[in-house]
Parts: sequence; C-alpha cells; structure tokens
Amino acid sequence: MVEFSDSEKLILLFLYVRKKPITAGHLFEVLTNEYGFSRTRQSLHTMIKKLKKFQLVEWEPHRVVELTGKGNEEALHLNWHMHLLERYFEETLDLSEDIRKKETLCLTPTVSCDFVNAVKNKFNCSNDCKLQEAVLSERICLNDKN
Repeated sequence: MVEFSDSEKLILLFLYVRKKPITAGHLFEVLTNEYGFSRTRQSLHTMIKKLKKFQLVEWEPHRVVELTGKGNEEALHLNWHMHLLERYFEETLDLSEDIRKKETLCLTPTVSCDFVNAVKNKFNCSNDCKLQEAVLSERICLNDKN
C-alpha cells in the first residue's frame, strides 16, 4: 500500500467531510486559514497530482478537485478515525462541537490505526456512551487485530 503524508490524508479527509468538489485554490485557502495547513500552493498541487496518480481524486488544473470511488474508500477509513477521536474528545473533554470537529480534522491524519484502536479498546463508557455506539456501528479500522 502507498504511504501518504499527513497533508495528503488531510486533503482526502477534508474532501470526504465536505462532500462536494472544490477548486484547488479554494481548498488551499480553507486548509491554510482554518486548519493551519503550512504548505505552499505548489506543494498542494503536487499533493493533488499524487492523489490523482493513485486514482484517489479527479482533478485538472483550474478545475475542481473531487474524490473518486477509490478515494472515497480511503477517506472513509480516515473518517472512522476522525469519528472515533471526536467521540472520545466529546466524552472525555466535553469539548464543543466546533472545537471537536476542527481539532479532530487536524489530528486525524497524524494518528495511526494502532492509536485509534488503543483509544477504542481502552475507553471505558457506560451503556449510553456515544463512543461505544460508534465502535459498534461504524467501520472498524482495517488494521484492527481485536
């Protein structure tokens, strides 16, 4: 399997969460202004080209960037990580929804499947725990050994 950078994962996850195509220029502005993306426009274009090479996005210069079916599957896995982390932050830190969403979108690309599974396996919750519901109802990490 191809290894993607945290920034490339952030792009996939952002496109998945956004659920609609976006121009590369607008993507750069949103990631930079709202998520602390610290790359250049040229770097973003290079990352998008790599994602396109692996058939995860469709994009032509000066056109919109959007996930392919394969990209959607990859992003769905990242979304599972994000969902689990967001529920964990809600249950343990009682963060507001806006803060949770922003922080988990930034953090998710940097955490491994092992970390996500450790959170899932170590989190103790009552019968009404939202995280427990997520663990039972959502896709489990593809690398889950439990």
